[in-house]
Amino acid sequence: MHKLRIDAIKITIHTPEKVFGTFITLSDGLNILRAKNSTGKSSI
Repeated sequence: MHKLRIDAIKITIHTPEKVFGTFITLSDGLNILRAKNSTGKSSI
């Protein structure tokens, strides 16, 4: 069976005001997403 491994997540959100986003590198095991406001965490 093949496994999918996600090494990083790039979030870019375009709004009328400006572009928001972040780049998060993931590691093995449990990863907790922690970032400043307006970086797209809720979009995941």
